[in-house]
Amino acid sequence: MTILVNGIINWIARQYQLPFLAAMAKGIKRAVLVFHRRSGKTITLLNYAIGEMTKRSGITVYHCFPTYSEAIKVIWHGQSAGKKYLSYFPEGLVKKINHTEHWVEFWNGSRYQLIGSDNYDALAGTNPNIVILDEYSLQDPDAYNLIFSPILVENKGIAIFAFTPRGKNHAWEVLERAKINPDWFHQVLTIDDTRREDGTPVISPEDIAAVRAEGRSEAQIQQEFYCSFEGAVDGAYYSLQLSAARESGRIGMFPHVTNLPVYTFWDLGFNDSMSIWFVQRVGQEIRHIDFYHNRQHGFDHYAKILKDKPYTYFEHYMPHDSAVHDISAPGKLSRKDVAEQLGIKPIKTVERPQNRAAVMAGIEAVRSVFSQCTFDENNCKYGLSALAGYHADYDEKKMIIEDSPVHDWCSHPADAERTMATSDFLEIKEDTPWKGLKSKGSWKN
Repeated sequence: MTILVNGIINWIARQYQLPFLAAMAKGIKRAVLVFHRRSGKTITLLNYAIGEMTKRSGITVYHCFPTYSEAIKVIWHGQSAGKKYLSYFPEGLVKKINHTEHWVEFWNGSRYQLIGSDNYDALAGTNPNIVILDEYSLQDPDAYNLIFSPILVENKGIAIFAFTPRGKNHAWEVLERAKINPDWFHQVLTIDDTRREDGTPVISPEDIAAVRAEGRSEAQIQQEFYCSFEGAVDGAYYSLQLSAARESGRIGMFPHVTNLPVYTFWDLGFNDSMSIWFVQRVGQEIRHIDFYHNRQHGFDHYAKILKDKPYTYFEHYMPHDSAVHDISAPGKLSRKDVAEQLGIKPIKTVERPQNRAAVMAGIEAVRSVFSQCTFDENNCKYGLSALAGYHADYDEKKMIIEDSPVHDWCSHPADAERTMATSDFLEIKEDTPWKGLKSKGSWKN
């Protein structure tokens, strides 16, 4: 059975898309859609948005992609089954289409707006009623957690998380949360679950064979067409290591050991994210007890964060760019000088060149020590998602994985971990308890 949504929308929903539409019609506020590649996920989301804009006056719908440029490429310039996405907006309802700011406004005051999670700070203070998070597994989770979630809780708005799997990261966690919450809707569709109106599969065995012939790996096929969260993610640098860590119980409850020192490992940024791992040496274990990140703050902010945590610090490791001049500081003070004046000391500088060969060597260094690493799943949630998402660039035309990482929200936590793996911290075989050990660091408790 198929339906014509709202009677006026130029789109007919397929059978497997109806449960989502029916759930939303009943008043569901949170939905998780894990649809296989080429299943019509984005066209379903777009027409759901158009339907809500038709029924409700004055609402704002944000359609969020991992990056703003991707949002424009997919919706503004893209098409589905030979039909441009923008053509799904009924001409008689459209008051204006803004091709610069990429929004569509209806005569009833409702607006559809494209956005990207790569610049979520710019969205603070806005008031969307519906937020569609497309390809959520590749998005910075802070966009939802820090910006959209508080807004939607206050205005009783709707959030829809839609994606194909990219390992057990933040998107997997939101699906697991939906499974146990009766107020949420969730739907997982593999190619075995989707058929056209005539009963033929949307993706046939012959299609999968063709994809294999194009050079796609079995891991990619399992992720994109069978919605698998298991195994390695092609191009994700630490996918195998994280899977092994989870399977062996090295991701879980690993709390702070109060009589052992804490070391911090940094990646420095300002407009970009500043990332800090908090690590202890417990026997031969490299225990990641905490993670913190933020952006657009000076060292005074991070000094307060460190001081407020219940840790006794021994040393702080920062990359070599900590030695450059801090433009916010008087005189010729370096960023390292500023941090130490604020009590973040002593700081050890780690040479961490950014050329391709050095970056790849650093990635290998992280991989080589991963079997010793444990992670507190609760305190390190964002950092773990970033490590899971840190990936190489993929050339769609050549169908090859490049030998350099994509610079996105995952880069800074991954680079902070690289600071650890390329430092002399690894020469420490085992820390002794604080009793009888003189602190080199500040804020000793």
